[in-house]
Amino acid sequence: MHLFIVSEETLPLHLAYGFAGVRKANSFSWSNVTGVNPSNERAQAGLFADICRVHAGDEILFYLERPSHDIGREGGRFFGIFEVVSPHPIYEPQGTYLLSELGMPLPYRLLIKPKVIYPDGLTEWQLMDEMTDFRSIFEIPWTLIYRKMTAKRGCTPLLPHETAVIKRMLDLRNAGQQMATNNVGFSPETISLHPSATRNSYLGNTRRFDKVDQRLMFLMNHTERAFEIHLQAYLMQEIKRNPNLTSLLFPSVEVTWIGNEIYCGSGMQSIDILIYSQNEHNTFVHLLELKSQNADEQAAAQLNRYIKWLKVHIPGISVHQIIPTIVAPEVTDGFHNELRTFLTGHGISQYREIRFDGCLRFVQRIFSVH
Repeated sequence: MHLFIVSEETLPLHLAYGFAGVRKANSFSWSNVTGVNPSNERAQAGLFADICRVHAGDEILFYLERPSHDIGREGGRFFGIFEVVSPHPIYEPQGTYLLSELGMPLPYRLLIKPKVIYPDGLTEWQLMDEMTDFRSIFEIPWTLIYRKMTAKRGCTPLLPHETAVIKRMLDLRNAGQQMATNNVGFSPETISLHPSATRNSYLGNTRRFDKVDQRLMFLMNHTERAFEIHLQAYLMQEIKRNPNLTSLLFPSVEVTWIGNEIYCGSGMQSIDILIYSQNEHNTFVHLLELKSQNADEQAAAQLNRYIKWLKVHIPGISVHQIIPTIVAPEVTDGFHNELRTFLTGHGISQYREIRFDGCLRFVQRIFSVH
């Protein structure tokens, strides 16, 4: 499940036209980056990584920013659940389609349809503060709390156990009453969803997919700039869409959940990529740290911190399920020595190293801790 941010003005349009999107002023095509400020480029690469993380069949939850009729001062509302239809993100240059109606440019979009719709949403107070419906401390939705602290991210991945909690709470708050409708509308007076007779065809370009490959290789081969965020964007673009690369990076398993920039601390530290996979015997959690330069002792320390966070915040996780992975062009002996020391303390017996070159060729090796 992925969380998308909407307002009272934009939510009716998302519902009527059946799409979700992310906001970005001064967007550009990856095929034409001439004159683009590096900070603006990094911002778009992060946004692109977020939207590429979403696949057909994934679930969407809308977060409605605090509505004007919030008399009880309970904050925004969480509404859902919708299903993604698009096999890949749609690129709308400058977000021109429906721009005047939306009042903001949404250059990257996804087509959606209703899946399990409840009329009443969850308030921020109910989901993040009240806690009367939580069964244990593991159910606290830290992803939403961290997102609220930054108030910047328009498309946020929700961890599998958080998704389960949200679904249960939506059902509980609506007494199990779902709406049987293919068309959904929004009532600002009651801050609720309702069946609607209005469904407009989405007439924007649904075929254009603006890939980041060439820009990433240019940065790798012809500049001294860091490119971790572009590498993340590329992997989000390709995992589960590129069968060869997916099977190389995750052999003999099925990828079941994909997340990027997973906030894991009040200081806004974040896991570059987190992947859940499974085979007939077990479920695995792949912890990926990305580097554009040589991975050293500092990268090992980062992986150690993230493993600690996973052990505390993911309910029921076993250290034998965690697969620490470094993705870098080169890896130093110091990294290996330091990481082995950390993993010995955690009781983790293996880790992975993925090296890549300037042509985006990836090679994976598995290392034993002892």
